[in-house]
Amino acid sequence: MTDNLLLQQILKQVNQSDLVSVHRTIAEIIRIINDPSSTAKNLQHIIEHDPPLMGKILRIANSVFYSPRKPITDIQKAVIWLGYDKLKQLALTQKAGEMFFKTTIGLNFSNLELWRHSIAVAQALELIYKELLGVKNDMAYTTGLLHQIGLIALQQAAPDKFETILETATQAEVNLYQTERHFLKFDHGELGMHLMQAWHIPDEIAIAVGYHHFPLSSPKLYQDQVQLLYMADYVVQRLETGYCDAPFPDEIIFEKCRNRHRLAYYDLEAIASRVKEEIDSMKDQGLV
Repeated sequence: MTDNLLLQQILKQVNQSDLVSVHRTIAEIIRIINDPSSTAKNLQHIIEHDPPLMGKILRIANSVFYSPRKPITDIQKAVIWLGYDKLKQLALTQKAGEMFFKTTIGLNFSNLELWRHSIAVAQALELIYKELLGVKNDMAYTTGLLHQIGLIALQQAAPDKFETILETATQAEVNLYQTERHFLKFDHGELGMHLMQAWHIPDEIAIAVGYHHFPLSSPKLYQDQVQLLYMADYVVQRLETGYCDAPFPDEIIFEKCRNRHRLAYYDLEAIASRVKEEIDSMKDQGLV
């Protein structure tokens, strides 16, 4: 546990808030995603016991974006039409989305744009693993989707401090995490990491969340995952897809990460462009 008293207070407040019911479902979905022996029935059971979640998934499954031939009226049909992997992503995305709209801060910040950014990074990270590295990583999408969870926790537990940090970062033209460290002695990545650990989310995800702005300082065991997240976040932020909390990225860190994994910049850029097109299409249909 951290010895930062303010960080401890915020963690305690968040874990006593109405996010608790949301995070329990998220943790269960993540457990299913990471369990190779899990089946569609395991996920179906969770979804059907959460009517709002089921409603959101069925609405999206019936949208033009997925173009079903016949109306999808239950989760079993959604599994058949969308596939188990896509249904897992939808369930996680829609449930996580509930956390993004618990609190609203007005100044230069939008929870909706933060959610869009998180979905974009999740998609980009999954594509980097799958298409550039040829690796199937079931935790990639989850990691990208939750990498900004610390911002949600901070704005809910300490809205006044968060608004001051936003205003200061904007006026000083610096990245948000730099201002957080000045005012709080920690940043949203560290807060998110401790929150993930308190929720018993796997370390591969928690550590990536904690160090997503400092990939070269991350523990060696998880450094590859953190660096790949950093690159996914970097290219999405460059395209200005959703909320940008680090408008002044460190080019040297990015190049070190890119060279270590031998990824061509134009390949990363192409993936980000594909993601932007998908997010824009989903925005046009009111899905994000």
